[in-house]
Amino acid sequence: MVNILDVAPARRDAATPGVLHTANALEQAVNSAKARVAVQLKLITDRMKDNSDRLKYYSKVGIASPLPTAEQIKTNARDTVENYYKSQYGGLKGPCINALGYFDEWYKKAENANYPMMDTAFIKSFANFIMSVATDGFNDADTTGTWLQGRKGGLRGMGFKDE
Repeated sequence: MVNILDVAPARRDAATPGVLHTANALEQAVNSAKARVAVQLKLITDRMKDNSDRLKYYSKVGIASPLPTAEQIKTNARDTVENYYKSQYGGLKGPCINALGYFDEWYKKAENANYPMMDTAFIKSFANFIMSVATDGFNDADTTGTWLQGRKGGLRGMGFKDE
């Protein structure tokens, strides 16, 4: 299994010990999650075989398959991460907002590494990983501050002086 830090562009050399630890934990979670996803997909395909008449109807009305699309999987994963942060940290504030800012970048890397993004338990491990990236970061990146309401620019008019 490929470690997420080794997916191009590789970031293993610049990773802090905290990020390395969560990346290794994420890699261990992949194996159990892949087994669970395989069982889920088998149940869905077995149901599809049993309901072949229904599938013919689906194709006539323009619904391709009851299997989720890649966009649906990504949306479900993001919703799961947001709900996990709300339950663990009491809301989406500070580092949680920063971690969600890293979601798209690391989701693409996880997808390229063939990680099972349909599994809810695995997504929680993924959420811990991107929280570690947002707070621990990499040796060549600054993670000492948070974005105030997602703003990266000046904070004029918000009680701060632009210089």
